[in-house]
Amino acid sequence: MTLVLSLITESWAIQVSDRRLVWLGTNNKVVRRDDERNKAVVWCSRLAFAYTGLAELGPKREATDEWLARELASWWGEAGPGPHGQDAVVAAIAERASAAMKRPRIARGIPPHMRRHAFIGTGWARFDGKGEMVPYIVHINNFPPGSDPDAPANDEFGVSVQHLPEGEGSIFLNWMGQELDESERELLEELRRGDPRSREYGIHAAEVMVEVVRSVARRNELVGHGLLVNSLPRWAIHPGSTETFLLAGGLTPENLSFLYLPHDSDDRVMRGPRYVCEGRQMSNIQVWVPTEEEIRDLPSGEQES
Repeated sequence: MTLVLSLITESWAIQVSDRRLVWLGTNNKVVRRDDERNKAVVWCSRLAFAYTGLAELGPKREATDEWLARELASWWGEAGPGPHGQDAVVAAIAERASAAMKRPRIARGIPPHMRRHAFIGTGWARFDGKGEMVPYIVHINNFPPGSDPDAPANDEFGVSVQHLPEGEGSIFLNWMGQELDESERELLEELRRGDPRSREYGIHAAEVMVEVVRSVARRNELVGHGLLVNSLPRWAIHPGSTETFLLAGGLTPENLSFLYLPHDSDDRVMRGPRYVCEGRQMSNIQVWVPTEEEIRDLPSGEQES
């Protein structure tokens, strides 16, 4: 299962997730793995969703990120024109995920205790409908109560929302999918260094979160070293705007950004999350600096000086 770390402060909403997909054999042994799977979807420059659980939630083994983006675009079209709040977006995901779990391939082919699945959204919303945008984390999952690993997943997905605690300089961190050991929890204490309201804090926080996930990956083969960091700083949130500015690169206070960290040093392609807003989708985001040979091979009309 993916490890998803989500952090909110007065000024930052950051989510880090690993990109490893695993197939389990007998005795829950990993028989195959894929370190290049996208697990993130950004909705309308407000919420970054990651997931942990089933990698193919859609029909005909459709990848879960594809399913989520398609279902969100479909829901928007069915809901019709007009403003739709994030509570409606979250409710739609919960309803459609509950229906997806009842498909025969999942309901009959996957043991009940292995149908546990969660979407984790990290971002910004107006909760009173008119005030300032505030950060929050939302969980949409079918986890059973208690800690019994063999307990079956719930039939329906539920929703829980977590807000930033009151008080200046407060932070809230959440992780889901895999547990952290004592040393990794100690690493998280580094998040208390610096001012979480400042423009500089985001880079520091992302570095700590990346180190925590990769620490888990070093001891847990279910978690990969290839990561995707989605950053939604307060200064880049413009209520009412539907324009898309999702930049590939490091965290900056003024921009919504994604940072792809490959599992090895040989990968020079920057991969990004799926993006969906209203009825529009963007997928398979890939960015790279072309080599001199690639530039030479471009048609003459596409070369720039």
